[in-house]
Amino acid sequence: MAKKLLIIDDNINDINLVQNIFAKKGISVVSSVNPFDAFEFIYSETPDIIVLDALMPQMGGYELCRKIKSDELTKNIPIVIYTCLEKHIDKYWALSSGANAFVCKKSTNDELISTVFSTMEQFPVDFEVKSKLLENKMVSDNKTSSSVANKNDVIKDFSLIKEFDAPLEMLSLRIFGVISKYFRYDLAMLYFEDEVENEQTLFFDIGSLDVSQNVFSQIAQVFTGENSKPQIKIVSKKDFASSVSDIAQFSVRYEFEFVNESKTTGRLHIYSKENVNSNELKLLNVIKEQVEHIIRLCYYRDNSSEVKSSANPKKLYTQLDFDRLISYECDWHRRNNVSLFLSLLEIDMLENIEKTYGKEYCDFLVAKLSNILSRCLKVGDFIYRNEDNTFAILMTNSQKNDVENKISHIKQQIDKVSNEQELSLNVNICALSYEEKYKNHYEFTDALYDLLDEVRHSDKEVVIG
Repeated sequence: MAKKLLIIDDNINDINLVQNIFAKKGISVVSSVNPFDAFEFIYSETPDIIVLDALMPQMGGYELCRKIKSDELTKNIPIVIYTCLEKHIDKYWALSSGANAFVCKKSTNDELISTVFSTMEQFPVDFEVKSKLLENKMVSDNKTSSSVANKNDVIKDFSLIKEFDAPLEMLSLRIFGVISKYFRYDLAMLYFEDEVENEQTLFFDIGSLDVSQNVFSQIAQVFTGENSKPQIKIVSKKDFASSVSDIAQFSVRYEFEFVNESKTTGRLHIYSKENVNSNELKLLNVIKEQVEHIIRLCYYRDNSSEVKSSANPKKLYTQLDFDRLISYECDWHRRNNVSLFLSLLEIDMLENIEKTYGKEYCDFLVAKLSNILSRCLKVGDFIYRNEDNTFAILMTNSQKNDVENKISHIKQQIDKVSNEQELSLNVNICALSYEEKYKNHYEFTDALYDLLDEVRHSDKEVVIG
């Protein structure tokens, strides 16, 4: 599971520095320039560590640190004070305020990195703590949500869910939190197809209901069959106010099945004892579409075991699977106006290397390059190796600056391999953002190959269109 870092600092340059440093280390970074927004970010993002500036207007970092550490819900999240102050007394006040570590901004990046990683290892934030934070966020959202919420509000909140590699309990809790903000229900269920674990697990938000085992069995039989015994996990519940012993007690039932490649990849069930209002019903299809998108990304991620293999230099996805994925994503991002990038990475000299050193060495080199891509990319990024020594990379949750950072890091790592192996690897990289002008994903990929051709005939090795 990828770790998440929250940095609170009024200096945007320092925020960008931290984001760039830890993005290369596989850490997800969220940020705020306003210390008064700290608790909102902590509840919604459930970070594994907080990096906190000491000198900020209106509220200093030491004061904010004391507030975080005195709150029963947030006190277990480790804090690193990151400041330009460097005297012993400054470190003393930081630790006295409850901080777990102290780093001066004049120190090296390596010191910050080692401090953050060692602090996270020493003070891990467990699932129970994150669950309580999210439940508190859900209650707060439900109290303040507007009755005139629209499609864009729903899409915006779902777009904040980015941890597709988190435990499915946590991902389910996040999804339930967004759904319950816009659609009132008494019970909800999520199912993710998981071939890796080869088991069926149903995740439930039972709200304030005391639910009998019979109800769980009835819901499971809707799609798993009478002989199947899936695992039941309740990820969200409140104090019991009423009981339900039969699925027939729900007057409203919505049961959605999501299919990819003629295979059920997930389900969303929503049940209510009371009728829902028309405003909520208008948003139901948007909710369904957003959940389907998340489940599709999880399905492709969980079925990409080759990406994690250092021994297999062959295709990381079949051409058919990758083509389908691009088609799905282009369609989804076009309808939801969300950023999507596709990149091509071409190694010009592999054929010459194979002729000179043999096929086995060339396969070893391709496996090494595949590993580099797997380490540099994030969840929501998908890789396919073409037969022409070109790697195609689909980045579903990246803005342009993220793409630039990823590609720059990939280029640096490949250059490092080239130097270590004493090879002359000519690398061409290009990336293109999906736009409405492309009628379909074929036009999008054709435009990207045109861009790659421009790179081949220019003095640039990296171009982002």
